[in-house]
Amino acid sequence: MSIRKEEFDKLSPEEKDNVDLFLWEMNVFKGGVMAMEGWWSENNVKPPVSLPNCDNDATAILAPGTSAADCAHKKSKAGAVKVVSLAGAIFHHKDQKCGQQDTLWFYFDKELGFHIAFPDTSNTCFQLHAEASAILITYLNFFLQFLDLIKDNKTT
Repeated sequence: MSIRKEEFDKLSPEEKDNVDLFLWEMNVFKGGVMAMEGWWSENNVKPPVSLPNCDNDATAILAPGTSAADCAHKKSKAGAVKVVSLAGAIFHHKDQKCGQQDTLWFYFDKELGFHIAFPDTSNTCFQLHAEASAILITYLNFFLQFLDLIKDNKTT
């Protein structure tokens, strides 16, 4: 921490402001997500459906009532962050051979006259999840049409 403070003190006032803004934006997004998650229970409203990965789902089904199942439920995410992460796995997969990033690029170019590079939500930068959320909301109908097109063209 002392090294971090020493290095931060060496920055110009403008650079310090940029670092502070960057950290503030990360904390605001993360805080907003945590506040929304807390709102569901505070207001006795059913939260968004949990979307566990295959391992957590199997654990919850095969070992109900155990600490492993409780852990699997706690680790399983729901809501906007999970949806955006799943969208990122489809629209910007870290493995170029998987996902639909190239097809999406051509689809947007054909339909709208420009292409979109979907943000890399496999990254831990919260801003990328916020950017991906904005893109999904702005172009929701196009993404839904695109997913229908992909589904109709799948053979397996």
